[in-house]
Amino acid sequence: MKVLSVKYFLMVIILVNIMFLSKVEAEENSILTVEPPAIIAVAYNPKVDALSNEVETTLDDFSFHLSSAIQKLKPIGVNFYIVEKQKVFFKFLNKTDSIDLAQKKAFVGYVFISSKGKVLKRFHVLTDIEILEIAPKHFDLKEIEQKWRRTSWREF
Repeated sequence: MKVLSVKYFLMVIILVNIMFLSKVEAEENSILTVEPPAIIAVAYNPKVDALSNEVETTLDDFSFHLSSAIQKLKPIGVNFYIVEKQKVFFKFLNKTDSIDLAQKKAFVGYVFISSKGKVLKRFHVLTDIEILEIAPKHFDLKEIEQKWRRTSWREF
């Protein structure tokens, strides 16, 4: 069962990259160029034979909720980048920053980058609902936030 879930996780990541995202093939220590507003989703899959149930569940939840959020935010201009590394360096609006999952002992993380250069980092699995609540506020998308409040998340 564990092997099937990890294979499912990797398959979803590849499928999402092909369908919705800019292909991210960054070498170790290279810098990812990001166009805000953007969400960088970082997942680190430790290459071990037997993953713990906690890690397996985390990676499965990450891919499920992220794909749902992408379907809702990508059409309104939010750029998504998925990176499968433990530490990611990125640049945007003549600024550079990084996210390091090892620092927080996490397997997944998110970086929200607004058009004005504000950076917000999260180090745990966010549900699609949480992503949809954070994005309009952080990206200052007032009309999206108003629509979100008027309708249920399933209709959004």
